Amino acid sequence: MAKEVMKTNDLNFCTRPVLTGLRTISYDNKDIAFSPYSEYWRKMRKICILNLFSVKHVNSFRWVREEEVFNMIDTIKTQILTKQLVNLSETVMILTSNIISRVAFGKRSAAYADEQQEALLVHFYFKDKFPFMGWLDKLNGSIARLEKNVKDMDEFYQQLIDEHLIPDRPDIMQEDMVDILLKLKHDPDSSVNLTFDHIKAVLMFMNCSISWFMRF
Repeated sequence: MAKEVMKTNDLNFCTRPVLTGLRTISYDNKDIAFSPYSEYWRKMRKICILNLFSVKHVNSFRWVREEEVFNMIDTIKTQILTKQLVNLSETVMILTSNIISRVAFGKRSAAYADEQQEALLVHFYFKDKFPFMGWLDKLNGSIARLEKNVKDMDEFYQQLIDEHLIPDRPDIMQEDMVDILLKLKHDPDSSVNLTFDHIKAVLMFMNCSISWFMRF
């Protein structure tokens, strides 16, 4: 059975079903987590590995990790001196969140937070199981809630991108993954013709990583 799934029928099992919530929030499956296995997915995966998650780029953000660790140590030291209880689990989660936020978005606590989004991702939509009953999703308000959430999320990411497009932005916002993606957008040799929606989809994936990590 394992051989049938992992080798013989690998291409049939290596992709997720295209569901309404995931497709809509991921900008029509333009990210790398929810996108079906395809030529596009392979190209986007290659772009992310070579330009975002390569050893070279990971090492280039070493100063961010070191700075956040020093900040964490100072925070713990202050709490000890003032005889406060130190919650190491919470402290480490904040450390990780700050590192990911600064590396991905250029500043701390830049993640998009909306508790309703997770519910909308796993929400049952009639059109996913019974396409001819998709009208019920509009009738019960599911589509309206989903579209509003996506609109709010899109405005958040667009503002984040606009901040990175400002020529004289604050020095505190050093080059991050948004900058790298914007450079790739203007690269004529890029294997994928990146648009702002592609960039937002990748940012959405990074944001979900932060949110899910903070929950667990």
